[in-house]
Amino acid sequence: MNIKISTILVAHALLVFAAAPGGAAEGADPTDRCNVVWDSPSANSLGSMPIGNGDIGANVWVEGNGDLLLLVSKTDAWDEVCNLLKIGRIRITLSPSPFATGQPFRQELKLREGMIEITGGSGATAAVARVWIDANRPVIRVECEGKQPFDVSA
Repeated sequence: MNIKISTILVAHALLVFAAAPGGAAEGADPTDRCNVVWDSPSANSLGSMPIGNGDIGANVWVEGNGDLLLLVSKTDAWDEVCNLLKIGRIRITLSPSPFATGQPFRQELKLREGMIEITGGSGATAAVARVWIDANRPVIRVECEGKQPFDVSA
């Protein structure tokens, strides 16, 4: 009896999901619908997006001045009272900054790709930054590209 009801519920859920807009019927990956998107820079680390590979992690955010910040953590960095510590902060500055307040801005946590993509600026000042953590090594990767050259400092 329980197996029959469970089977009916699962079949119903699959039919509802397949018929939903943006669902499996349209060929979209259901994970893409769960991506987190922000349309403005954050004030501080409280507005950060998390990313990690199970060994190292980072909280990533862009401040109003356009700086990209990463607060780095490691799974085995504990203190004497069992608090998981952050082991460093990295500030990346692009000059001229396409991510500063007043410019078009989009920050997206792409769950399926395991990366954060930040786009900003418009026209010749448009740029994209991608942050991801290598799945096989404790390495944080930050890639920036734009239509015109820019200086980068970390």
